[in-house]
Amino acid sequence: MRRAWNQVLFWLDTLGIVRLNGWLLLAAGAAVVFLVPGIEAESEQWRELYRVITTIGYVLLAVFAFYILFIVVPYAWFLLTYYILRGERDQILFKFPKESVPLGETFDIDAILKRKLRLRFGAMKFRLVFYDYSTSPWCFLLQTQRRKGELFNSADRGAIGSFAVQLPHIGRYRTRYSVVKFEDPLGLFSLPLVEKEFDEAVEEKNFYLYCLPPAPSVHAMPYYTAKRNIAHSSDQAYRVTEDYFDTKRYEPTDDIRRMMWPVYARTRQLLIRKPDRDSSIDSDIDVYILFHNPLMQKNGGAEREYFDRYIMKASRYLESLLYKRQLAVRIVSDCRVEPPYKHDPSLTEIGNLKRSLVCNEWHEQQAPDAFLHSSLGSATYDRELILILHPFIDPGALPHELLEKFTSIHVTDLEGGVGPSLDSNGLQRILYRPERGAVGKAFARGTMRKYAAVHRKKYDALRGIAKGPVSMQTEEAYG
Repeated sequence: MRRAWNQVLFWLDTLGIVRLNGWLLLAAGAAVVFLVPGIEAESEQWRELYRVITTIGYVLLAVFAFYILFIVVPYAWFLLTYYILRGERDQILFKFPKESVPLGETFDIDAILKRKLRLRFGAMKFRLVFYDYSTSPWCFLLQTQRRKGELFNSADRGAIGSFAVQLPHIGRYRTRYSVVKFEDPLGLFSLPLVEKEFDEAVEEKNFYLYCLPPAPSVHAMPYYTAKRNIAHSSDQAYRVTEDYFDTKRYEPTDDIRRMMWPVYARTRQLLIRKPDRDSSIDSDIDVYILFHNPLMQKNGGAEREYFDRYIMKASRYLESLLYKRQLAVRIVSDCRVEPPYKHDPSLTEIGNLKRSLVCNEWHEQQAPDAFLHSSLGSATYDRELILILHPFIDPGALPHELLEKFTSIHVTDLEGGVGPSLDSNGLQRILYRPERGAVGKAFARGTMRKYAAVHRKKYDALRGIAKGPVSMQTEEAYG
């Protein structure tokens, strides 16, 4: 029924009857009703015509009353709730149907609200929702500040419904090429959230959630609440359900912000760090990748090819990591050095594995800080710098003066077939420690030790320390 009313109002609005001519309707209706009956008619035909005109006048007045009652009043109430009481009430429901989102058109929410939302009968009862039918069934529920606070203070609350995600309050809301752009003053979504429909046989389709950089004057972060147990120790943890991600690359209980917030490494712990400088949307970005990990025999032992493939995958990964911005991204990696050995096809895989241990020991002698010193030097860069560390590298061993140069630091393993989306061994493994709260710190330290122990066990097994000589079982367990 509501949809039928909306359709009727839409056609009235399209014809200009309601949108532009409300006062003209009032004037015409009043003139017809009050002036026409005063005209003296000499014949019955004229009197009949006057009665028809009078009826039309009453109809015009009824339409004007309908306009006032069902459009002006709800729209005025919406303006009251949106601009004055929006901290106490939910926002408005609105849809971008597929046919109304021309490719390349940018929508401004203020103009849309003034032009469209008043056509929705009882609109003040709904929330503002975005549906992108052209790319995916995702809908983004934009909550008020109060509802947003309730959401992030409820650690055990997941996404509302399937394919839904709560976003912070958004003042300006635009879509371009099926992309949502919004201001994120709290820094809750500082990296893109990617829904990937993966098929190696066809071109990959991605839905990206972009973020504009936060305003320079805003450095607020969600406040910490101590009302949580060890299972929910992440600060305002936002957990998802099975049907939230249409991909197997994520686990149901992953913390979105653990995957998406920039992190900063210091003394073997990772904590949230707001960038000291706000990166411009047009800034250049340098990405430094520290490899220094055991070299596995892949692709028939073509180590140079493996290095090149690693860098290629890192490049594709960074395309999604860096908001798909039109930037000149320069990748600087420490794995440009030729390994001091070649694959011997006459040896077994175990033999080549043992030979790879020699390369491992050689690689361990190449200090990561020496690479950063030679690459960065003592210069201060205005561009945005990103550092990607392999899990085997101890971030606490890197000099702090070098780490301070980077806008964000990620601990991620790019070996596991990484494409443009986040890998299950990638950013979801980033450790997060709240700025305040002993419980959160203990949780982060325990997670760090557990994560490091798993990788160290694999590493020691390869070197014959934990399980003795390298065996086929160890090889299969590792890769």
